[in-house]
Amino acid sequence: MWKTTRRWFRALAITPIVARSGLFDRSFYTSRYPDAAASRLAPLLHYLLHGADEARDPNPLFDTSYYLGRNPDVAASGANPLLHYLRHGSAEGRDPGPDFDTSYYAQHNPEVVAAGLLPLAHYLAVGRSEGRAPKAPPPAAIGSAPLPPRRRGSGGKRVVASSVPCAAAAQWCRIVMDAETDRLIGSLDCRSFSALEISGDKWRNFGFRKYTTLSYPQFDLCAGPLEEQFDLIIAEQVFEHLLWPYRAGRNVLSMLKPAGHFLITTPFLLKVHATPEDCCRWTETGIRHFLSECGFPLDEIQSGSWGNRECVIANFDEWTCYDPQRHSLRNDPELPIVVWALARS
Repeated sequence: MWKTTRRWFRALAITPIVARSGLFDRSFYTSRYPDAAASRLAPLLHYLLHGADEARDPNPLFDTSYYLGRNPDVAASGANPLLHYLRHGSAEGRDPGPDFDTSYYAQHNPEVVAAGLLPLAHYLAVGRSEGRAPKAPPPAAIGSAPLPPRRRGSGGKRVVASSVPCAAAAQWCRIVMDAETDRLIGSLDCRSFSALEISGDKWRNFGFRKYTTLSYPQFDLCAGPLEEQFDLIIAEQVFEHLLWPYRAGRNVLSMLKPAGHFLITTPFLLKVHATPEDCCRWTETGIRHFLSECGFPLDEIQSGSWGNRECVIANFDEWTCYDPQRHSLRNDPELPIVVWALARS
């Protein structure tokens, strides 16, 4: 009885500290953990009393299991992992999860540190919407897919690219899109999901209950649906290559369980790249209405887009590798390079 009372008093005492930190995302927590939303406890109090001990995550980028696994001293102490990160871990350069590099963000955003702000709290509140990078892009992969040939200028001279080519995950045009789609999927109850990724395995280790990947065009999404249904289907940079995208969209819908989700990303102001075909482009408004025409409720679709003039120009010749010292993540809504949407069945 006394231990329970002490636990309550301790939780109540640190509630305002965690609340002010900006590291607890109420909407994320209640969406990912419906039982917490249904309890009589305030979400933050539920996390402090129960969630941390059950390895639940307080925001999309703080992975409790990851933090405790990488920091056995914290696990051995029995300290609340989020409170430890808030009081000690961030200043010590410890990472809250695989998708945020505390030291990298602090180094590349010195004004955040100068203002006495936590790098992760700043990113969640401001940096994410501003398109700042949460971690360094990986180096170019050896043996990655060949790039389209360089074009020649009107005078016959070879045009020099503004930057070196690199693997997809490190491309300038994908940095903001990847961060935003990670956030969208991270806000869902992924641990209970069966997920299908079409062409790629980027999401293999995201923590789904069951994960399947199929390659296009070996799996022809236009020809018909699979018999199996999924909680989440992901098609990144696929639909621009489809001859019959409406058919494919209808097939995706039929392969989703009730209240299932579909994540789609496509290019817009990027050059034609036929692998094997390149057929379609959509603006953010266009992709929302395309999905609605396929049968997804329009008001259940979240969408976004990103691009700027410099990035458009840099990708004329080769896929340009992101250099945070040279490349801006400023968004110009009139020059979208990539578009994404998360629809619900």
